[in-house]
Amino acid sequence: MGTFLKYFSNGNNIDLIDFSTIGAEYTLTGQDVIVTGNGGLNYVRGALGVTLDARNLFASEDVVVFNHRWDDYTKSLTSTTGAIVFSYFDSVLNRVEKITVSTGITSAGNDKLIFADGAALTKDVSAALKTTVTPSGGSTFGLTISAVDVARMTSSKTAGGSAWDSSTSYTPPVVTGNTVRAFGTTTNTNGTGATFALAEAGQPLISSGTNQVDKVYVKAGAEVDARNLLAGEDLIYFTGSWADYTKSLTAVSGAIQFTRSIGGKTEVVKVLTGITSAGNDKLIFADGAVLTKDANTALKTTIAPVGGGTFGLDISAIDVARMTSSKTIGGSAWDSSTYTPFLSDIQSIAIDTANSTSRQSNVYIANDVIVLTVTMKSAVDVSTSGGVPRLKITLDNGGTAWAVYDSTLTGGDTNKAELKFKYTVEVGDSDTSGLSVVKGSVSTSAIDLQSGSIYTTGTTNSVQLTNNPALLDQASYKIGTATVPSIQSFTSSKVDGFYTVGEVIDLSMSVDQDMAAGSTVTVTLETGSVDWAVALTRHATNAKLFTGTYTVQAGDTSTDLAITAVVLGAGAAQPKNLIGQTLNATLPLGVNLLEGNKALVIDTIDPTISSKTSGSIATNGDLSLNISETVTKGTTGTVTIYKASDNSVFETVHIVTQATLVAGVGNTTVIAINPMGTFTGGTSYYAKLSDNAFKDAAGNNLAGISDTSWGFTAASVSSTVLSKVGGNIDTNINAADLNTWTISGSVGDSANSAT
Repeated sequence: MGTFLKYFSNGNNIDLIDFSTIGAEYTLTGQDVIVTGNGGLNYVRGALGVTLDARNLFASEDVVVFNHRWDDYTKSLTSTTGAIVFSYFDSVLNRVEKITVSTGITSAGNDKLIFADGAALTKDVSAALKTTVTPSGGSTFGLTISAVDVARMTSSKTAGGSAWDSSTSYTPPVVTGNTVRAFGTTTNTNGTGATFALAEAGQPLISSGTNQVDKVYVKAGAEVDARNLLAGEDLIYFTGSWADYTKSLTAVSGAIQFTRSIGGKTEVVKVLTGITSAGNDKLIFADGAVLTKDANTALKTTIAPVGGGTFGLDISAIDVARMTSSKTIGGSAWDSSTYTPFLSDIQSIAIDTANSTSRQSNVYIANDVIVLTVTMKSAVDVSTSGGVPRLKITLDNGGTAWAVYDSTLTGGDTNKAELKFKYTVEVGDSDTSGLSVVKGSVSTSAIDLQSGSIYTTGTTNSVQLTNNPALLDQASYKIGTATVPSIQSFTSSKVDGFYTVGEVIDLSMSVDQDMAAGSTVTVTLETGSVDWAVALTRHATNAKLFTGTYTVQAGDTSTDLAITAVVLGAGAAQPKNLIGQTLNATLPLGVNLLEGNKALVIDTIDPTISSKTSGSIATNGDLSLNISETVTKGTTGTVTIYKASDNSVFETVHIVTQATLVAGVGNTTVIAINPMGTFTGGTSYYAKLSDNAFKDAAGNNLAGISDTSWGFTAASVSSTVLSKVGGNIDTNINAADLNTWTISGSVGDSANSAT
C-alpha cells in the first residue's frame, strides 16, 4: 500500500520542488516521489518520511538538497542500478529520509548534492564511494566510512577535482516562472490520498489527485490549480483568512478563483465549484473552512434584509453571512472551528495561574506578575546569547506590554515544549477587558526574538513563530488601578425650595471611576415616619454617573432632604469598575452630600387654623385667624360673613385686598380680616372661609371653613344716667329738672372692658 507522486517541471527557468513542510500537521510522510526536471536549473529538497527519486533532472548541474550532514546518511551504489541511494533514519520519529540520485556518469546527471555540512557533485561522490584509498606504506585509513568518503573527495579536490566543498550551504533559489505539474496515484483504500509539496510563489503548481482525500497547501503568494483532485472531499489549505481574498466565478469557467496580493506576489488559487460530488472539496482558511459548493452558493446568492435595501457590509462579510445562513438552515457551510492548523509551531498561549501573583482577586496592578505559557507543538531549544525573546501583550488602551522569556520558570532552555514568559505590570498599564495576546499573521508573530533564537530541539532549524494563536480578553485577568472606586457626590437639578405630594425630584450620584453598564444602587431618603428607597442606575453614556427620581408621597416630610444610606445592586447589577473592583458604598462628606449642596424641603402637611375670632367684638372690629405655619394669600380667596339670625350675607371680604398677614410666634401666621361694614351691636354673626385662600411654601392649601363654627357677636353699648336738679337726685328726668339739668355718670362696654 502506498502513494506515488510524479512531478514534472515545464520551462527552462529556475524552479524548486521542496518536500520539507512548515509544520508537523502537514507532512508528506509515506509518499514515493519521482521528479522529472527540464532544461533549466532544477532544485529538489528531500524530507523525512519521503522516498525521493531525483535521477531525472536532466540537463544542467541541478541541485539536490539534504537535511542532515554527509555522515548522517548511509550510502549505496548497489541497491539501485546506476544510482546512488542515501538513507537517513530518525530513531525518535521512526522515519526514513531516502533520496536517490544519478551517479553523474553523464553531464546531464552530474548534479550538486548539498548537505548540512558541505556539498559535492554526484560524479565525485560516486568516485569517492568506489575508490579504495590507502596511505603510502600500505594499510588503510583508520577512519569511519563517512570520513573516508570525505577524505576521498577532498583528495580528489586537491588533485584538481571539484569534489567536497565545505563552504557551500543551501540557500533557497528565486524561482522564475516554470510550471510544475504533479500527478498522484495511490493503492490506499483508507481515504488517505496524495499530499502535494508546497507550491512556491512565482511557480504555478497544477495538481492532479487520486480518488482518496488529497491535500494541497498554498504558500502565501503561490499559484495553485486544484481543479483536478478527483473524487474525495479533498483539502485545500490557505494561509490567509476568507476576507483576504477576492473571489470570482467568472475568471475561470466552471471554477472559483481566489486572488490576493501579498509580499509583492499575486496569490491565485483555482478550485471547482462543487457542483458534482467529485469536485466538492473543503477550502480551509486561517479563520474557518467551507465546502466549495457552499462557497459557490454564497457567492451566487444575493441576500437583502427584511424590508429591502442591502447589507452595509463588505463583500467578504456578506459571503460569510450567506454561508452562515446556509449553515443555519442545515447546510455544512462556514465552519469557524476548522482552520489552517500549521501556520505556526506554537500550539497555544495561556496564563500560568500557579506562577502569577495578584494582590487583588483577578485584578493585576503595578508590580504584580503575570506568567504566560507558550506551548510549542514539539520540543524546542532557546538561545538567549543574542537577546532574550519576549511576548507581546496588547492592552485595550492602545498600549503594548511585554512578557519576557524566563529560563528559570521554564526549567532550562533545551528540549522544552512549554516556554514561560513573565510580565510585570507597570504603572499606567490598563486592560479593562482582560489581558490579550493578538493572533499573528502570515508575516507577524506575538513573539519578538530580539536577536535570540528558538530552534527545533537538536537542530538549528528555527521554529515557525508567525500566525501564533490568540489569547483574547481574559476577563479574569484584568490590569488596572488599585484604587477602589468610591462615591464622589449626590445632587439634584431641582432648585432649592419646598416640595409637596406628587413632585418629582431627580437625584444623581457621581463616582470617581467608570462603572459597568447595568450597575445600580439603592439610596435611602430620610422622609419622616417612612423613609423611601430610590433606585439609581448607571447612566447610558456617562459611566461615572447614576441617576433616578423620587416622587414625594403623602406624609413625607423633611426640613432638608438627605440620603442616609447606599445599598449596592446584586449580581450583574453590582457596581464595579471596568477591572472588576466593587464600588465603596461609604457616603461622601460635607458639600458632597445631597443636604450639603441642596436645600430641598419636603412638606406634605396642610396648614391648619389653630385659633380664630370668637365671642364679642367691637362693631367696627377685625376678624382674626391664627395659622399653624407661615402662609401666603391665594388669588381668589374670600371670607363671607353671615347674620346668624337669618343667614343673610352681611359682607364678602376679599382676601387679596382685605386681609393682612402678620408673623406670629415661631413659624405661625396671624391673619387679620378687615370688613368694610360696621357690625350691629348685640347681633350674632358667623363667617365662612373659602378653600385655597391661603397656602404654605410647599403649596399645601389651608382648608376653608364651610360651617357655622366661626361665630362671634357684635358688642352692645349701655348707659347709666343720674340727673340732678337741686338736691333731688334720681334716675328719672322730672319736670323740675328741665330748668337746670346736670348729667353725670359713665358709659361702659363690659365685653371689652372699656369705659
